[in-house]
Amino acid sequence: FKTIGGVVDLYVFAGATPADVVAQYTDIVGKPTMMPYWSLGFHNCKYGYTSVSQVEEVVANYSAAGIPLDTQWMDIDYMQNYRDFTYDSVNFAQADVKAFVDGLHDNGQHFVPIIDPGIMQVAGYDAYETGLEKGLFINGVDGNPYLGQVWPGPTTFPDFLHPDAQEYWTSQLKTFYDMANVDGLWIDMNEVSNFCNSDGNGQVCVNSAPEGCPAAGASQTECCLVCTQTDASNLYDYPPYHIGNNMGQLSTKTMAMSATQYGDVQVYDSHNLYGLTEQMATNAALTEIRGGDKRPFLLTRSSFPSSGVHTAKWTGDNGA
Repeated sequence: FKTIGGVVDLYVFAGATPADVVAQYTDIVGKPTMMPYWSLGFHNCKYGYTSVSQVEEVVANYSAAGIPLDTQWMDIDYMQNYRDFTYDSVNFAQADVKAFVDGLHDNGQHFVPIIDPGIMQVAGYDAYETGLEKGLFINGVDGNPYLGQVWPGPTTFPDFLHPDAQEYWTSQLKTFYDMANVDGLWIDMNEVSNFCNSDGNGQVCVNSAPEGCPAAGASQTECCLVCTQTDASNLYDYPPYHIGNNMGQLSTKTMAMSATQYGDVQVYDSHNLYGLTEQMATNAALTEIRGGDKRPFLLTRSSFPSSGVHTAKWTGDNGA
């Protein structure tokens, strides 16, 4: 083994058969969660829907064609400016989406929308203002919330290790649930994914265009932050032994390894756990919001051993 630091716990599963090894492994990480029965049916999902009426037409056409459809999904198209917990006021008006979801439920069908962890940095947006006020975002080396860029533009990232993060996440999801009663959640971009920090040297990033980032006409994936290296000797961002990472530096296209979570935990140590901690928080929120007698349904892109206790997993936009 070659290590770049941190704590290494080794577990040896002795067998004597493959089935015994699997049983011993799941004794450590936990058993896969029981999925709600409806989630085992036929699902439809697509990026690029232009309106809720178009989605309604798709659902109607499944019925007209005699194809059973258990669950209709929505990607980020439904959001207002790609912000979590919102609906586009024109193309996916909240009242229209609610009526659509109510209709699905009347037909015994279900609805799953997408949610990303990145919270847009913008005044007047409750998810950002509340998280900032309560100090619930991951901080960079400068002591300010680490700024990345995802679909809405400049974003901060909830710190799911913070003891108050669960209440915050549940509250935001409850407000969202009350707009339209979702049956599950699709959690994406939770590696964390970042359109900036493309060279892995972005220890501190700032918004270069507060009046519009990305600029009008620019791609949502085009980085509009100014990211700088503030400490070339930082051992978290630049460990003495470099793993064979095809992206280059450890922090490339994600948040800086030198960023800090609650309890002075470095992202260097917790990076692979981010998606898992979001899964745990989202599972707990859905269970509370929808009632403890209903199995929560989640689908995640990022995963880690024990993720199956909380969520389903898909390979999401991988290189294959």
